[in-house]
Amino acid sequence: MRRKFTLFILVLFSFLVALPATSQDSIGLKGWMVESKKVGDNKYELSFTLPSTEGWQVYAPNQVLLEVKTTELNFADSSVMQEGEFAIGGQPQKVASAVFEGIMINVFTNKALWNAVITIKGTVPAKLQGTLLYTYGKGEEFYPATAYAFDVALEGGVASSAR
Repeated sequence: MRRKFTLFILVLFSFLVALPATSQDSIGLKGWMVESKKVGDNKYELSFTLPSTEGWQVYAPNQVLLEVKTTELNFADSSVMQEGEFAIGGQPQKVASAVFEGIMINVFTNKALWNAVITIKGTVPAKLQGTLLYTYGKGEEFYPATAYAFDVALEGGVASSAR
């Protein structure tokens, strides 16, 4: 009897340990790609591409719904700043929102592509780490501020010597 109880506890513990790892994997859309291109001194254009929206509607950037931006870039380093709005590649569809009654929204339903220009004050790092917060949904499902953490190489950047 004690052996069965120990086995039960072990299986339960394994399940609970594995649960958060599996849950995190399922958050957000898969397949995001990020590239950078140097466009000036300490200035880079970041390109974000999602080759397939997997049947979801990805809200186009530069929209505000209930005082919340549909897309944002965040950087831990305050010397990195986005210049202006996102440039949208392709033509998003204008649809009536099932979540926000009476509001038309711009969404991508097949592939999403947009660019952002950033400037870096001071030394440019070899790799830039950041988070793209994007919004997606379908029907009455709505997932705002979904985080996609990325790191991208920057041309001419300096590798850190600190460990």
